Amino acid sequence: MKWGYKTIQLAVKQGWGGSKGGMDTAEVDQILNELGEDGWELVAAVDTAHTAGTKAVFCMLKRQVR
Repeated sequence: MKWGYKTIQLAVKQGWGGSKGGMDTAEVDQILNELGEDGWELVAAVDTAHTAGTKAVFCMLKRQVR
C-alpha cells in the first residue's frame, strides 16, 4: 500500500494585549471535512508554540495513492 502526504498550516488568530488567541473551530471543521471528502485523513497536528503563544497549527494528512 502506498501513501501520499500533505501538510497544511492553520493560522491562530492572535488577540490584543498578549492574549493567546484562538482558532475558528467551524472554519477548521470545514477545511478538514473538505480534505476528508478528497480522501485525506488527519494523522497529526502540532502547534508552533513559543514565548509569544501559538502562531499556527501544522496538520499532517495522508491518503492512499491509487
